[in-house]
Amino acid sequence: MKRQSVVKRAVILLLSSLALNFLASIDPELIHAQVSEPRLADGRIDYLAKLNQLLREDVTPETNAAVVLLEVLGEKVINGIDQSAFLTELGLDHFPKNTQSFVDLDEFAAHLGFSPGSSEYEAWNDAINQSSKGPWTAEQRPDVARWIEANEPSIADVIKASQLPRYCCPLFPFEKTDADSNVRVIEVSLEIGQKTRGLTRYLVIRSMKELGSRNTEAAIRDIQAIRRLAALQTQSLTYVEGWLAVAISRQAYFSEVELLGSGQMTLEQCEAYRGFLRNHDLKLQFPERIESAERFMFLDAVQMVPSGKVLDFEIPWDPSDLDLKLLEARATNYAKIAEVWRNSNERERIMNLQKIEMELTDEVQRRHTPEVYAEAATSRSVRSRLVADALFGILMPNCNALAQAEIHTKIDQDLLEIAFAIECYRLKTERFPDSLDVLTPDYLPRIPSDRFTNKPLVYRPAPAGYVLYSVGKNLRDDGGETINDVNDADDWQIQIRLKAID
Repeated sequence: MKRQSVVKRAVILLLSSLALNFLASIDPELIHAQVSEPRLADGRIDYLAKLNQLLREDVTPETNAAVVLLEVLGEKVINGIDQSAFLTELGLDHFPKNTQSFVDLDEFAAHLGFSPGSSEYEAWNDAINQSSKGPWTAEQRPDVARWIEANEPSIADVIKASQLPRYCCPLFPFEKTDADSNVRVIEVSLEIGQKTRGLTRYLVIRSMKELGSRNTEAAIRDIQAIRRLAALQTQSLTYVEGWLAVAISRQAYFSEVELLGSGQMTLEQCEAYRGFLRNHDLKLQFPERIESAERFMFLDAVQMVPSGKVLDFEIPWDPSDLDLKLLEARATNYAKIAEVWRNSNERERIMNLQKIEMELTDEVQRRHTPEVYAEAATSRSVRSRLVADALFGILMPNCNALAQAEIHTKIDQDLLEIAFAIECYRLKTERFPDSLDVLTPDYLPRIPSDRFTNKPLVYRPAPAGYVLYSVGKNLRDDGGETINDVNDADDWQIQIRLKAID
C-alpha cells in the first residue's frame, strides 16, 4: 500500500488554496536548518534517505523486529520497491530465510475453495469477525481453527519478534511510473506495517480460542505480543505508522477486556499483567513525527514544484517563476503545531488544535477572493504563498483527529490500569469494590483522573461486573454510552461482565 493512498483517506484535504495566517509573520530564525544531503542523482535533497538514517540509528539485524516480520510475511511484501536497496538498509545481503510464510485470511479462504462473493466466503468472513469478539472453540468454528493451526509455526516467530528491542522498517517508494508525483516521502510503501496488523489480528483470534479452551497462559502470551508489537511501531517516524500503532493497541485493548471478563486469571497472573502494562504504555510522539517525517514530506513536495505537478495539484501559474524560499518557509508551521501539541493538558491541546482548524477555514473564506487571485497574476510572492498554502493544506495531517486518538489511547491505558487493579481486588476479596477509593494504596498508589475533566472517572459496580468511563470530549456524563451507542454521546468506557457469573 502506498503512503499517498493512505494519506488521501486519513487527512483532511482542504481547499486547493489555503491561507495559513494564524501563525503570524514568519520569523526566518525559526526556520529549521534545511537538510543539504544526501542528494539524489538529479540534485534534489533525498529527504527519504535522511529519514532512514534517523530510523536505523543503533539498530542491527539481530535487534530489529522488522527483519523477523519480513521473514514471516514473505518476499511478496516488498514487491514493487527496490528490494536490493531495502535489504541493504536493513543490513542484510539477502532476503531472510523463511521456512513458512504467513497465510493470510484471503489466501486460506482460497485454499478452502471459498470464492470472493460466494456464500461460503461470506460465512468465512463472518466466522473470522465473530472469532475476534470473544472466546470460542475449534468445535464451534473448525475452518478458523484450521487457519490458526496452519500458521502456528510462523506466528511463533512473530512472538519472538515482539520481544526484540527495536523496530526499523526502512521507508522506500514504489518504483515510479510516468504518472507518479516523484514526491518520494509520500510515495513510500507501508505494506509491512499494514500486513503486521493482519498478524496481530491472528493473535487476537487465537487468544480468543485459547480463552475458549481455558488456556489462560497461552491467551496472555498472545495478547501481550500484540501490545509489544504496538509499542514497537512507535519507533517509526510517519504519522500513518502512528495511526497503525494506535490500531494495534486497540486490538490488544479489546482482547484484554475479554481476558478480564473471562474471570480466568489467577491472582498471580493478574498482578504480573499489571506490571507488564506499566512497562508497555504507548508513547506515540506525534509532535516528533510532525517535525520530522511530515515536515520532510512537505519540503520534498516543494522540490517538485518546478516540475509543474505535485500530488495531483495542478499549479495554475508558471511553476518555474515561483519563489521556493517562500514555499519552504511554510515548513515552520510544523514546528509551531508541534509546540501546541506538547501542551501537557490534553483537553487544552485538542481545543487549541481545533482553533487552528477554525482559523484555517476563516482564512479560506476571508482571503481567497477574486481580488487576491488577480493580484497573484502580477505578484510572484502572492502566488508563491498561495501555492505554499495549498501544499500545506493537502499534506498536513488532521492534527485534531490525531490528538483525540492519542488522548483516547491514554484513557485506555488508565482504564486498564484500574481494571486490572479491580480484578486483583476481586480475586482477593471475591467481590467487586463498591468504589475506586478502596483500591488505594494497596492496589494503586493513586487513581488516574479523567483526562478530559481532571475529575474522578465514573465507576458503577454491578453484581457480575462494572462499567468504568471517562465523560469524553463533550464533558457530559452520558451514562457510559459511547459514540457507537448514541450519536451525540462520547463517553469512553470499559465494561466488564464476568462470563463465569452469567
